[in-house]
Amino acid sequence: MFVVVSLGNLSFLSENIKRFAQTYAIRRIKDAFRENKNITDSEKIEELLNKAKANLQVIERQVC
Repeated sequence: MFVVVSLGNLSFLSENIKRFAQTYAIRRIKDAFRENKNITDSEKIEELLNKAKANLQVIERQVC
């Protein structure tokens, strides 16, 4: 019985960690858009988009 309760708590912690990771990711995305909203150089924009795509893949692996 102790093992079942312990596993249940781990599940709860796991959900909290996922929720925290999602909140953190959303906050970082919003911050990045605010920081880079005035960039007009197409090469810099392309670089930032590639970085964002790589970060998205990391986030998807961690959260999903």
